[in-house]
Amino acid sequence: MYGKEFVADSLPVSLFLGILSLFCLYWYSTQNFDYWKKRGIPQAGPAVPFVGTLYPLLWKEFVHGDAMGNSFLFTLCGEEWKRMRNIITPTFSTGKIKKMINYIKQCNSTMIENLKKVSKNGKPLQVKQFSNAFSMDVIASAAFSVYLDSYNDPNNTFIQSAVKAFSPYFNYKLAFYQMWPKLAKWIGVQVIYTKPLYFFKKSALYIMKQRKKTGHTRSDFLQFLMGTVKDFADEKEEDVGNDTTSHDVQDKSRNQIYKSLTLDEAVSQCVQFFIAGFDTVSSTISNAAYLLALHPDIQNRAFETVRDVLQETEGEVTYEALQDMNYLDNVVSETLRLYPSFSRLERVTEAEFKLGNTGVVLPKGTALIIPVYAIHRDPKLYLDPDKFDPDRFLPEERTKRDLYAYMPFGSGPRGCIGRRFGLMQVKTCLIYILANFTIHRCPETKVPLEFRLGPGPLAVKPQTLRFEERTDKISLK
Repeated sequence: MYGKEFVADSLPVSLFLGILSLFCLYWYSTQNFDYWKKRGIPQAGPAVPFVGTLYPLLWKEFVHGDAMGNSFLFTLCGEEWKRMRNIITPTFSTGKIKKMINYIKQCNSTMIENLKKVSKNGKPLQVKQFSNAFSMDVIASAAFSVYLDSYNDPNNTFIQSAVKAFSPYFNYKLAFYQMWPKLAKWIGVQVIYTKPLYFFKKSALYIMKQRKKTGHTRSDFLQFLMGTVKDFADEKEEDVGNDTTSHDVQDKSRNQIYKSLTLDEAVSQCVQFFIAGFDTVSSTISNAAYLLALHPDIQNRAFETVRDVLQETEGEVTYEALQDMNYLDNVVSETLRLYPSFSRLERVTEAEFKLGNTGVVLPKGTALIIPVYAIHRDPKLYLDPDKFDPDRFLPEERTKRDLYAYMPFGSGPRGCIGRRFGLMQVKTCLIYILANFTIHRCPETKVPLEFRLGPGPLAVKPQTLRFEERTDKISLK
């Protein structure tokens, strides 16, 4: 009797508290929806409640309290970012990138052999499986000095650690974190699991120490980063496992600290190499293959470009040969215009900024979102913007457009530091594919492309295509 009365009496209170909680949550999520309107700037109504959030800063929140994550270039701001960027920029110089092309070619050869086996008898295949394996193999070789065949050995510890680093509900957790970052942090929502990433850290650290001990060298990302560590010979005496930062290292002048990395910081860049470079390269390759399959005339032109240039090099794929394949470069550029790795960029004003003669002033710390996907498909910038047309990137066409009409790698000082290395991977992979196969659409091919919903990187659903071995294939070396 009394129990029933208690439930009946408490129900309105519970209902009221529930409604009040929802109202507070709604108010918190939408309180800045009229931010620009208050400043006299016309604005469209926001479609989602996390407009204005900052992906790089959120990344820093994801790895909050984790020294390795806090050393990633894309989680740093201000002077910390400037210091790190200045130190590691030479690692991506043309001379150093050229030295790594042979590792990429080796991974390409592995991928081609796997493609030949699976594509026999005209069997359709999911391109992303192969581009994922290729991208993982390159990262393992260039950043960790490990040879992999990811496609045939998916249970390798290296690969499994990579898979475990990302939550299976990444997009949903990311959305929750963007809408309610304080709440997500309070209840312990993990978007990125940093524990599996320590496998990569330990691997890189071990190889660095072994190279120092034996004197063995290799022209790879790991070796180049070793050159940024000040007095590496003395580092072995330090407890590098305790995640010390440059500010904790004793007996070093401020100038030395600014110009060099600690061993932990250098190793963290190898881990970042995986996080930033894996899916971006893989997706661009699979998207380009899809577009070439749908446009056989463009595919044929790309093949002829590859053939003509490689005739001059007797089939040797060199860094210089890549620079001469202008039409292939246009194909990749147009692919990235239609399907940039990130649909938007986020920046924060470091000082008060006046927008020309508009009278609008952006306060310091204002969060800005640059809608890259929308800019790339703006009909005012690109005629028939949804059409795949590599000729948009002919030199005379490029000069007609504003510099910021094309930003797949960002722009300005915080643009992608690994842009040239990523493009070298994509182009060499397409060269090997075009030299050996003709790519065809098949009944399973989805037209247009289908996307996975959610924030973060632009995620395309797997594309199914048919690969046919060429009778006029190009012999590569």
